[in-house]
Amino acid sequence: MIKRPNKWMVVSALSIIIIALLAFSALAMGEKVSNVPLPLNASSESEYKMPKNLPGKSGGPYLSSTEIEKVSVDVAKARGELSPSIIDSIMTTHGLLIEEGVFSPSYSVANDREVYLVTLTGEFTFTRVRPGADPIKASYVNIEIDATTGDVLAVGTSTATKDKEILQRLKISE
Repeated sequence: MIKRPNKWMVVSALSIIIIALLAFSALAMGEKVSNVPLPLNASSESEYKMPKNLPGKSGGPYLSSTEIEKVSVDVAKARGELSPSIIDSIMTTHGLLIEEGVFSPSYSVANDREVYLVTLTGEFTFTRVRPGADPIKASYVNIEIDATTGDVLAVGTSTATKDKEILQRLKISE
């Protein structure tokens, strides 16, 4: 006759194993999380850590004005504006856009990456909103375009781009 262990002993042993696994995974996750940049909704007191090996300063070749316009019109069409007007288009760096509060830190390029900031006017609709919220309507948008690849890095609105003095601070020469 085989003697079965007491069910409480089995429950206790399993509990200890589960607690040990949770503790180990928490330690492992803690090491990995320290190298991950903060999400865009992190508090302003949090420290942002730039991910390693992101595309940085390229030095060119850069997009032509025709290519910038095409990317900008495509972004506008995706937001319901079929014939937008380009108010301004400047070359800057992603880091300068962060400093002026135009866009948040990126997970896809480093702060010294050359980008175009294009400001458009028209009637735009942002449909990617919280569940239950109404679409956001805007009369202008800012687009951050990677100056070398043409990738759209961010789209949004910011009153900073209406200030010509700020735009002059952001502008870098090609």
